[in-house]
Amino acid sequence: MKTSFFHKNYKPIITALAVLFFIISFFVYYQENFEHYRLLRGVFCFIFLGLLFFYNKKNTNNNIFAFLACYGLSSVLTIWYENNILATLSMVLNFLSFLFLIRALLPKINFKKMNVFFSIIFIVMLAINGYLGYLLMDELQDMTLSNSHFIFLVLTSMAVIFSTFLALLYNHVYNTKGSLVFALFVFLLFFADVFRAVAYYDIVSGDFTVHISRTLLIVALCQLIHYTFIKKEKDELLYPHIF
Repeated sequence: MKTSFFHKNYKPIITALAVLFFIISFFVYYQENFEHYRLLRGVFCFIFLGLLFFYNKKNTNNNIFAFLACYGLSSVLTIWYENNILATLSMVLNFLSFLFLIRALLPKINFKKMNVFFSIIFIVMLAINGYLGYLLMDELQDMTLSNSHFIFLVLTSMAVIFSTFLALLYNHVYNTKGSLVFALFVFLLFFADVFRAVAYYDIVSGDFTVHISRTLLIVALCQLIHYTFIKKEKDELLYPHIF
């Protein structure tokens, strides 16, 4: 009965959690306990990882599970982001997490279904994102802790951009509510990471970017849980095998 109740009321449950997480983050941030604020990011990821497994049990997608695990652990390691080794390890895990996301999406993509107009849109999108990414990396190069740290920062940025491309194409191929929600999840995650980098490296001063990043992350995780509840055709299901 308890499982049935939680399944039937998952929307108000995750909405309440989202509001609670934002309030906690807001309070901790203005206590100027920034280590705990960073830790909360990882904690939220692991809580949603637990929800993902609770709601899906044996049907949990292995790639999405691995994505959240690596992404959450990467977030925890940012507590020590001023340490070169741990900062680099954090970026390695972040890069690995998006590889799992790519692994889930790539086998479901049919590039033959891209028409000329859609191909042009993607080329323009990738060109703009690539240029903006280049400008951001150029800005951050002198702020990174080592060459390896910078390399994995660049690789992660490329993986994030490629993930957004695949998510859009995934939605284009299947054009369902489920594919749209998953694409929204990836895009929210993309902008959450962009605002996090902008806030951390103080590219734009003020607390606004900090709160935007955390809000986008929480909403993105809610969208991921919502995606698992949407009925999908068999061929639309994300690829489940890591190897």
